Amino acid sequence: MPTAPQPIETIKAKQLSPVLQALLRAKALSDMQEYKAKHEQIQKLVAEHPDDFVIDSMNKGIIGLTHKQTGFRIHIPQKRLPNVYKLEKQLNSVTDGISASTVA
Repeated sequence: MPTAPQPIETIKAKQLSPVLQALLRAKALSDMQEYKAKHEQIQKLVAEHPDDFVIDSMNKGIIGLTHKQTGFRIHIPQKRLPNVYKLEKQLNSVTDGISASTVA
């Protein structure tokens, strides 16, 4: 017996990794100006998968994160970034680089 066709959204969602699905939810929350929920979603992801993210920018207290496997980029206030040693080390090198370039 043939199965009923599935909507494209359902098929696409099944093909996305759980981390990417969560990042897309965080982006949707941001688009709806639900920033607290967005930050909670990102905090959870970074805490659970710290090696999957890299800090790519910092500007006026806003951290740019890139998910290494997908290239998905998202921003979060520095004060909302979970204390993950690996990311703290990256953050220190980014801020040291900014300090050095402003002195030169």
